[in-house]
Amino acid sequence: MLKLYFYIFLLLVTSSQLDSAWKKCTNIPASYINVVYLDIFFLPSNPQFGWTCGYEGKTLRTTNGGKSWLGSRIMNNQGNSINAQLESIQFVSETIGFTSGPENSTGFGVIFKTTDGGASWFNVSPNNAEDLWGTYFLNENVGLVVGGGCGDNPQYFWRTEDGGQTWIPKIYNVYNSKMADAILYSEDGLGYAVSSGKLWKSMDGGKTWIPISTSGNIDWHEEISISGSTFLLPYSEGCYGNTTNDYGGVRITHDEGKSWTQFSTGVPMFGSFLFDKNRGWGAGFNRTVIYTNDGGKTWSNENCGIEPGASMDDIWFINDTTGWVVGRGIYEYFVPYANPPAITVSGGKTICEGDTVTLSASEGYDSYLWSNGENSRTIKVYKQGRYAVRGIIDSICYNELSDYVDIGFFPKTVPEFEQSTLGDPCEGDSVTISLKGNHLVYEWSDGSSNSFIKLFKSGAVSVRIIDSNGCEAFGSYNVNFQPNPEPVIQARGRLSFCSGDSVLLSTTNQYFNYNWYKNGNSQLISTNSEIWVKETGEYFVIVFNQSGCEGNSDTINVTVRNETNALQFSFSEPDKFDLDSAYYNQLLCRMMKISNIGPNEIILNDTYIYRNLAFSTPQSQFPLTIPSGTEISLKVCFSPEQLGINLDTLLIVDICSDHLIGLTGFGLSEGFESISKCDVPLVFELTNLYGKPFSFGLGSASPNPAADETIIKFSAAGSNNFSNDINIRFFNSIGQSIKSGYFIQINSTSGDISNGEIIINTSELIPGLYVIALEIYGEIITGKFTVFR
Repeated sequence: MLKLYFYIFLLLVTSSQLDSAWKKCTNIPASYINVVYLDIFFLPSNPQFGWTCGYEGKTLRTTNGGKSWLGSRIMNNQGNSINAQLESIQFVSETIGFTSGPENSTGFGVIFKTTDGGASWFNVSPNNAEDLWGTYFLNENVGLVVGGGCGDNPQYFWRTEDGGQTWIPKIYNVYNSKMADAILYSEDGLGYAVSSGKLWKSMDGGKTWIPISTSGNIDWHEEISISGSTFLLPYSEGCYGNTTNDYGGVRITHDEGKSWTQFSTGVPMFGSFLFDKNRGWGAGFNRTVIYTNDGGKTWSNENCGIEPGASMDDIWFINDTTGWVVGRGIYEYFVPYANPPAITVSGGKTICEGDTVTLSASEGYDSYLWSNGENSRTIKVYKQGRYAVRGIIDSICYNELSDYVDIGFFPKTVPEFEQSTLGDPCEGDSVTISLKGNHLVYEWSDGSSNSFIKLFKSGAVSVRIIDSNGCEAFGSYNVNFQPNPEPVIQARGRLSFCSGDSVLLSTTNQYFNYNWYKNGNSQLISTNSEIWVKETGEYFVIVFNQSGCEGNSDTINVTVRNETNALQFSFSEPDKFDLDSAYYNQLLCRMMKISNIGPNEIILNDTYIYRNLAFSTPQSQFPLTIPSGTEISLKVCFSPEQLGINLDTLLIVDICSDHLIGLTGFGLSEGFESISKCDVPLVFELTNLYGKPFSFGLGSASPNPAADETIIKFSAAGSNNFSNDINIRFFNSIGQSIKSGYFIQINSTSGDISNGEIIINTSELIPGLYVIALEIYGEIITGKFTVFR
């Protein structure tokens, strides 16, 4: 039967639940001793009144808290005893109560009522009600009795509002779920019920019900115990609850059935009881009585005193020290008493860690169990802590804990080393190692006995000490001398350049601090990791690593010449030379006009073309001499590498900086005519070269140098969706991959040719030279741009 608690009266005692036992009640009438009892109930408003029921239609009652019991057997209207299996008993007052269960001789279910405290009973069963089981009443008028449900049989909720004179049934059809127990909290509000594997809920005082949760397998839940949102259900195998198999346990939920935790006992379980959401009991076959105090995370079998083989069916507690479990017999819970054991300490209660203390328990107990798990009367203790021992007397189920003994060990001293320098020392320095605190004895690994040791190179030192408590300890310490940094200056650009240009000086490694100097130590010019140099001078850097170690670089000379570029070009578009169009395998050459506006003669020994596939400058024309104030012609040739736009970049060296000239040409398609064997004229047209129907040309960056943004123009043929197939990467002047954002913008499309721009975000790039590499269908095209602020 369901356990409902309207009172909060749980006496907290110093004994743990392990210090508990059960004694069989013998103060009952002789004809009631061998009856199997199936439910027990004590009146919450006056727990001196209690009742139990079971087989043969027999009930027992007490009015003095179990000191004595009186029996009553239920009779039918003809005065004959009935063969009822009474599974549920509940009282609403000291005189009015109800008991219910199946009637084995007729197959019908029965519910009986008493108005004299259980001395006599009369039948208030619904007509032809089958397989009734549990009952619950809010008051002497409003209540219900439940039953039915296994296989295809329906579930019945019989509800009365006149104390059982009339009943209104509510029928449900949930397959294979036998109704067992129910509870109501108000006449028109919350209620719960339980059936095989199911938890039910009512919001109208039991008039209607809905199953809200499945606890697990479809196993018999004989009763329900509730505390807030915590529900504890015993289970046995199958819809009817098999009593012959080694199967059973309890299931618990703390969230009204949203999730369940199951604990298996290996025996059929039928009774449960909750004090609160953490403490609860379960009862079942083979003298199984289990207890939890952590909300069902762990359970212990608390069955001391119950006869071997005795099967239990229901359990009830009035408070922490007063309770009963019933089944094959009635057992009362008690806390046995004897003098707790005492502990004798040998060797002192506080010694050096690593030594031992002997603890001995007093005599007179059958066995002992120490708090550290040992079970002899005398133990040796090696660790600091609180120790206690349980003295166990089997004959009275006594299991009591001694007072705690605090064993203290002087904490093991761990030598704490102090170093005279912050961080690692630098090569060439020395470091002093000492210990925190004052100790009686020091023995260093070099044989010295001072409170400190001085070191000049990397390595480990060890020490043995005797601390102020007289305890011995050992420690070791590693010293790591950091190598002094050796910075090397790298130049991003020329060290000799024209006025108005600059060179970026940095180091090949990263350091913690930098001091850049010009023309000796007296002129500190920067503390940045790199500097832009625009003036002639001798430059070097002093760096410091994370440990503060110092290192000097070699001096690097920078020369700034008072010169300007001498060469000048004339193009229809700035920095772009267009070679027009040509057919595949046709070589088209154009002359590029170059003027020398400088004071001296210029000699061009060669030029550089980046890809050098579609464009070339014939080597036979070199060297080209350009006297001051004259103009010469440079021959540039074009043979298409691909149909459509062909692009490349021409580099011509000048006095101060290189000239980057974009080369463009357009590859034309050719048509071929022939006659087939059928005298049908055929026309063939070249659509792509080398199996690549795609061409891509890259222009120069603008502005160049750039500050926050630069734009590289392009022309592409063969696909309007080339931006989905393009892979763009950026590299600095020493080949390191860097991150930079970009997006592609198409400005116009004419036929199969698209013109657009690649817009690059340079705002987060450090000044210097960068290369953009574009990979399209396995082809790589490169371009350059410079960042300067």
